[in-house]
Amino acid sequence: MTLGVLAVLGMAFTMFAGFWTDWLWYRSVNYSSVFTTTLWTKIGLFFVFGLLMALAVGFNIWLAHRLRPPLSAMSMEQQSLDRYRMGIAPYKKWLLLAITALVGLIAGASASSQWRTWLMWVNGVSFGQKDPQFHLDVSFFAFDLPWYRFLLGFGFAATIISLIAAALTHYLYGGLRVTSPGARATAAATGHLSVLLGIFVALKAVAYWLDRYGLAVKSSDFKATDNWTGLRYVDANAYLPAKTILFCIAVICALLFFATLWRRTWQLPVIGFGLMVLSAILIGGLYPAIVQKFQVQPNEQAKEAPYVAKNLKATREAYGIDGTQVTEYSGTSKTQDKTTLRDDVAGTASIRIMDPNIVSPTFQQLQQMRKYYAFPNNLDVDRYSVNGADQDTVIGLRELNLAGVDKQNWINNHFRYTHGYGVVAAKGTTGDPEGRPAFTESNLPSQGVLGQYEQRIYYGEKTTTYSIVGGPQKEIDYSDDEGEKTTSYKGDSGVNLSNAVNRAAYAVAFGEPQILYSGAIGEGSRILYNRTPKERVEAVAPWLTIDGDAYPAVVGKRIQWIVDAYTTTNGYPYASRTTLGDTTADSLTATNDNRAVVAQQNQVNYIRNSVKATVDAYTGEVKLYQWDTQDPVLKTWMKAFPGTVEKKTAISSDLMAHLRYPQDLFKVQRELLTRYHVKDATTFLSGSEVWQVPDDPTNKSGDAVPPYYLSMRMPDQKAQAFSLTTTFTPNGRDNLSAFMAVDSEAGTPGYGKIRVLKLPTSTTVDGPKQVQSQFNSEQDIAESIRLLRGGDSEVEYGNLLTVPLDGGLLYVEPVYVRGGGLKYPLLRKVLVTYGGVTAFENTLDEALDKVFGAAASTPKPPSDDGGTTPPPPPTGNTTVQEALKDAQEAFNAGQEALKKPDWDAYAKAQKELEAALQRAAQAQAGTGTGGTSDKPAAGPSPKPSGGATPGSSPSGSPSSSPSG
Repeated sequence: MTLGVLAVLGMAFTMFAGFWTDWLWYRSVNYSSVFTTTLWTKIGLFFVFGLLMALAVGFNIWLAHRLRPPLSAMSMEQQSLDRYRMGIAPYKKWLLLAITALVGLIAGASASSQWRTWLMWVNGVSFGQKDPQFHLDVSFFAFDLPWYRFLLGFGFAATIISLIAAALTHYLYGGLRVTSPGARATAAATGHLSVLLGIFVALKAVAYWLDRYGLAVKSSDFKATDNWTGLRYVDANAYLPAKTILFCIAVICALLFFATLWRRTWQLPVIGFGLMVLSAILIGGLYPAIVQKFQVQPNEQAKEAPYVAKNLKATREAYGIDGTQVTEYSGTSKTQDKTTLRDDVAGTASIRIMDPNIVSPTFQQLQQMRKYYAFPNNLDVDRYSVNGADQDTVIGLRELNLAGVDKQNWINNHFRYTHGYGVVAAKGTTGDPEGRPAFTESNLPSQGVLGQYEQRIYYGEKTTTYSIVGGPQKEIDYSDDEGEKTTSYKGDSGVNLSNAVNRAAYAVAFGEPQILYSGAIGEGSRILYNRTPKERVEAVAPWLTIDGDAYPAVVGKRIQWIVDAYTTTNGYPYASRTTLGDTTADSLTATNDNRAVVAQQNQVNYIRNSVKATVDAYTGEVKLYQWDTQDPVLKTWMKAFPGTVEKKTAISSDLMAHLRYPQDLFKVQRELLTRYHVKDATTFLSGSEVWQVPDDPTNKSGDAVPPYYLSMRMPDQKAQAFSLTTTFTPNGRDNLSAFMAVDSEAGTPGYGKIRVLKLPTSTTVDGPKQVQSQFNSEQDIAESIRLLRGGDSEVEYGNLLTVPLDGGLLYVEPVYVRGGGLKYPLLRKVLVTYGGVTAFENTLDEALDKVFGAAASTPKPPSDDGGTTPPPPPTGNTTVQEALKDAQEAFNAGQEALKKPDWDAYAKAQKELEAALQRAAQAQAGTGTGGTSDKPAAGPSPKPSGGATPGSSPSGSPSSSPSG
C-alpha cells in the first residue's frame, strides 16, 4: 500500500512538474497569455466533449438496461447469459461509471487536440473573397468547415459507440436474441436501436450536405497537376447533384427509422436504408464515372477549361504569385561587340563568390579561436552598409560547442560553458590573395565595421541544452592572450531557481537530481532552456509555421536572430495543395536537418509570410511583428491571442534594413510557378509549358538547387536590389526555360515583386547542368582542375550564380580547393561563361576580362581590403609627389600591421597617412592643379568619419590583405 501511494504521488508530481515548468517558462518570456489561452481551450474542449460522450454512451446503456424484458426466455442462450448477468449484478453501477469514464476520457483527449480548429472557428475573420462555385466567403472553407467536420465526426463516434453499447446491453439482458425461439428483438429494443440508427442516418445526411462544400477543397488526381484541388466538370455536373439527391434520400431514410417508434417494424427503414446504399453506389459512384467516360474524356479540354481557369486564379492568389511579372527574354546578347558589356557587369550585379555553404570550415579554422566554439554548417548572407554603400556579407556567429569542452562534466556543461561570443563576417564579393574570406568583423572579442554591440550569445542554433547562470558559479566568458575571462549573466531571461519548488520541478522535468541539491545553484541562479530561435518562436506562437533558416543580424547594438514565420491553411477553395516538406527540400536541407521547415500543417494550399520574429541572442526575448497586414489568417490568430503580435509600425529602421524575403516561401512559390506561370487554361491542360526546378549541378546529391541571395538588377530595374534568385528548366530536359528573382529589399515599394524571365522555346539556352558540364568538359579547364586535385586535395564547386545581362545570361561559379595539409576550403579559381565564351581564372575580374575580351574601363578606387591603389594624379609639384609617396608608404605600413595584427602600429600608420594626405592636399591646392578640394582626387583613402576601428582598413572595412 505504501509503495502504491508513493507511486501515485510520484506520477502526480511528474505531471505537475511538466505543467509547472511550462507555466514558468511562458511567464519568463512574457507570453503567459499563450499558455493560458491554449490550456483553458484544451481543458474546455476536454470536459465539454468528454462529458457529452460519457452522457451519450452512459444514457444509452442505462436506457437499454431499463428497457430490458422482465422475464428472459427459457433457452440455452439465456441460461448462459444468466451467469454473466448474475456476475455483474453487484457491480453494475461501477461498471457503468467505468465505461462512461473511459469513453469520456478518450473523447475528451481527442477533442482537446482540436484547439486550433475551435479557436479559428470562434475568431474567424472574413477573407473578403468568395469561392466561384457556392459564392461563400473563403473563411467558411478555411475556418468553419473544419469545425463542422469535427462536430460531425464526433457525432458519428458518439452514435456508433452508443449503438454498440446499447445493442450489447440489450443482448445481455434478453432484449435481443440470436438463437432463442420467438421474436429476435423486443419492441422496446427495436424502438431504441431504431432511434440510434435514425440518428446515424441523419448524420449521414448532414455529411452528404457538407460534402457538397467539401468538393471545393477536395484533392484529386488530374493530369494537369498531381495535387489538383477544387471542382472539375464531373464534380460540378455529377457529384454535386448526386450529393444533393443522396442528402434527400438520407433524410427520408432517417425519418423511416424514427417512425419505427410507432410502427415497431424494421421493414420500411431497412428497405429505405438499402435504397440509400444502392443510390450511393449508382448515383454517387456509377453516374459520375459515366459522365467522365462519355462526356468529359471525348472533349476534355473544352469541358475542363472553365474549372481549370478557376483553379489557376485561386492557386495564384493563395500562394501570392498572382502578381508575378512574366517577361519574354531572348537568352542571347543583343550586343555584337561584347567588350562594351564589361563595364555593365558591376552595375548589373554584386557577384558573390564567397559561398556561405562552403566557407563555414574556413571560418571555423581561422576564427574559431577555442575548441568550445563553432560556426553553423551553412552561414548566412545579409547586407551591411559600409562607408555608405551596401555590401553583401557572409555572416556567422561563434556559438557554443560543448563537444569541444575538454573536461565533460555537469558543472562544465551547464554552469561554466554557457554561451558563444561574437559575430564573424566577411565580404561576399571578394576574398584575400590566399583565397580566404576578407573579414570585415573578426577576432575575439570581435572587432570591425559593426562597432560596439553585446557579443555574448546565450541563444543560438547550436545551444540545444540548458544552462544555469547568474548564481555563485562564474561562467567562462572568452579567452585571450592573458587567459580566461569570467562573467556572470546579467539578463533577466530564464526561470529563477531560488525557489525550492522550482528546483524540484526542474530536477524532475530534466531528469537531473543535482538541480535539487547542487551548491552551484544559489541566489540569482536562473535556468535557460528552449534556446534555439526556431523553437522559441514556435513555442510562443504554436499557430505559426517556422521558416527553416533563422539568420543573425546586429541590430541596435544587439545580436538578433531573425525568424520568418508563416500562416497557412488547407482550406482555400480551388487552390491546389502542396506538401511543405517536399517543396522546401533542396540540396542544403538534405544535408542539414536544421534547415528544414517547422510546419504545423504539412499539406497546405494557402501561405503567407505574415510574421517577422526576432530573438535576442543575449536575453532570449522574442518579439513577433505583423508583416502582412492584410492576411485574414493572421488577423484570426491575433484575435485569438490578443497582444502577442506587435504592429508592423513597431519595426525599427535598423531591423528593417536586415529583413529579407524568406527562402522557404520562395521555394514553395517557385515550385508552384513550374506550372502556374501560365494564365491560359488550354496551355495549362496541354502541359506544353511545364517547368521543373533543376538539380544542384555542383554536387551529385540529386536534390533541387537552392535559391541564392545576391544584389542584382533585373532588366526592368534601374538599380540593384537585394534579391533571391533561381532557375527553371523544361520538364525532363536540361536547357534553361526561365530565370526567377524576387525583390528581397524589405521596406521598399518593390519588396516581394516576383519577376520571371521566360526564354523562348524555339531556341536552346544552356541550363545550370549543361553549364556545369561545359565547365568540366573543356580541356584546359579539366586539366587545371586535375592539377588542383593533385595530391590529397579536393575541389569543391561553390554556388553557380546566374545573372541576366544584355539579353543573355552570365554564369559565375567559384571553385574552392581543400587539402594539402589544410582542413578548410580556399577560393582558388572563378569560372565564368557568357555567350558561349568560358574563362577559368584566379579572380573574378580576370575571368570577366577574358570572357568579354576587355578590362573594366573605370579605374578602381583604393580597395578597403588593401587592393590595388591607383596612381597619384599627374603633377609637377615635387612637394605633392613626396607627400603622396609618404602616404603610400604609410598605407602599406598600415596593411602590414593589419596582417600581424599590430593595432598600435596600425594606429601610428593611420596618423602618418592622414598627415601625408593633408600635406599633399595643401601643396596641390597651392599650385592650383588640385582645385579647391582639401584632399587629392586620387590616392589612398583618408581616415573615415568617426575614425577607423581596430581591425579596419583606412576606408573602414577590416581586412588582413589585398583583395582577391
